[in-house]
Amino acid sequence: SQPTQPVIPPVITPVVPPLAPIPVVPSSLVRPLAPLPVRPPVIKPPVPQNGDLGSSDSESDGDDADTRINKGTGECEISEESRLVRERQEKAMQDLMMR
Repeated sequence: SQPTQPVIPPVITPVVPPLAPIPVVPSSLVRPLAPLPVRPPVIKPPVPQNGDLGSSDSESDGDDADTRINKGTGECEISEESRLVRERQEKAMQDLMMR
């Protein structure tokens, strides 16, 4: 009867399955997050400033870049799609918080 007790440890394995189902819920939230990263690439175009034209490019491009960054801080870069995505995310978060 004593040797039978050590066989109980295998029961611990079922503990792993409960963890798998949990990720399924976040996956739905992960999808809305994907569209957001699409905005950062828009900021990359100004990066083409190569070190070669650093002296002349820095002056002319610097002014343009500053103006663009200030003006387009939120209005130019945040399109209607991104706004909808944000609203959806906020609603999803509120839904989760309410639950």
